[in-house]
Amino acid sequence: MDTSTPRPLRPRARTTLAGAATALVVGVTATACSSAEEPDVASTPSATAPSSSAASASASASATPDAEPAAETTTAQDEVEPPEEPTGLKNRPKDRAEFSRYVVDTWIYGFVSNDPAPLVDASVQGGCDGCGQFRKELTNRAEEEYFVELLGVGVGRTSEPKKQPPGNRVTITETQLALPESRILATDGTLEGLSPAHPDTTFTAKLKWLPPQQTRAKGKKNKSTPGELRLVSFGVETNDG
Repeated sequence: MDTSTPRPLRPRARTTLAGAATALVVGVTATACSSAEEPDVASTPSATAPSSSAASASASASATPDAEPAAETTTAQDEVEPPEEPTGLKNRPKDRAEFSRYVVDTWIYGFVSNDPAPLVDASVQGGCDGCGQFRKELTNRAEEEYFVELLGVGVGRTSEPKKQPPGNRVTITETQLALPESRILATDGTLEGLSPAHPDTTFTAKLKWLPPQQTRAKGKKNKSTPGELRLVSFGVETNDG
């Protein structure tokens, strides 16, 4: 690291990413890079006239072409790809579990990319409960030019609690996650801090089943729209004790 002009670290305040009534608190442990000390002028040897051989070497060095510029730093943010939404899902437990894990993937992707679009696009029309705050937080991070390198998340079992909303179109799911300690990086790759691990985390999603629709147009065949699962709300809660 170039310590001649150290980049000041910006310790992040504890940030709450909320959805519904639960939240994930991403704390930060700031790191530091101390700048190089200036040499003591009194202890620096006084300058002397260069010898002819030294002058020759200096001239040769000055004629050497400049070194190749350093390659640009590539970060996880440059390489991350949005997850692909599953298709052909029905309103049944295994499909709701698959869609819930997709929502988790969009949430993780949002941390790294600062792009909330995939999660928001998976929501009901008008956006989910929690989507607005998620979008606002990621927009702020993008403007401040930093992101959380949330990689290697352990995704466990997805279950459906016994207590559910009335009817059969809205379902609550819970997915168990193990969040690793993650680096907080500036977009240029500079380390700015650490987000602590949360090995016991629950991602709660409320899903809504939108049944197939048929639209009628005069003089044309009926057009059928397949049913789909959409996100109504989400919340993330750490259970670290």
